Amino acid sequence: MKNIDGVVFEGDSFDELETFLLKDTWQAEEGIILLSGINPKSRRMRKSFHDVRTGLVSFEAILLLNGERFSTSDNAGKKIISHYKTIFEIWNGCSHPPTGFYPTYTVSYFIEWAKKKNIEIPWLEWAKDNNLPPNNNTPDKPSENKGNNEPSTKARNSYLKTIHALSNALVDGLTGQHNKDAEAILRQLDLKSTEHPITSKTLATYLGDAKKLDDNQ
Repeated sequence: MKNIDGVVFEGDSFDELETFLLKDTWQAEEGIILLSGINPKSRRMRKSFHDVRTGLVSFEAILLLNGERFSTSDNAGKKIISHYKTIFEIWNGCSHPPTGFYPTYTVSYFIEWAKKKNIEIPWLEWAKDNNLPPNNNTPDKPSENKGNNEPSTKARNSYLKTIHALSNALVDGLTGQHNKDAEAILRQLDLKSTEHPITSKTLATYLGDAKKLDDNQ
């Protein structure tokens, strides 16, 4: 049993975690959820407009990696959500190596980052006992797999042009105010129940880069 920030994790088995630890990388949204002890399968597919702008994930119900289930309305559920939000806020207040369009890092990176920030990981001891923590990637940089991280300049420019064209069609014309446009685009995707692992801040940056690319041509 572990008690972390008022969240009690009963039992010592985190069998649901094994599949995630066998991956080479996690996307940032997924990694933050896993560090908090929550199973990403309990995410809502659809986020509220506020959640879209912040990147914060909502939960219909909470499924922990040790198999426990909680309602988001009871005291235990509220403590778990609070624990997740704390990790989310710390993560977003830190600098991380750039990894391309979707923030993706090695599993080792998430674990070592949490240790440096004195964030206790509820499943870490269990994972060590089962020889599951990854040890084949250095914690200070993301995976060297360029195909999953930094695209070539030509590919990046193509992505930017595509994002700009699709965004312009989705909202029936962009205003040129990138932050405002990004929020409008993500709101439209949310209304269509389309999952998108990107925040409005990141999308605004891409829209700005696309505009610069267009102006230079």
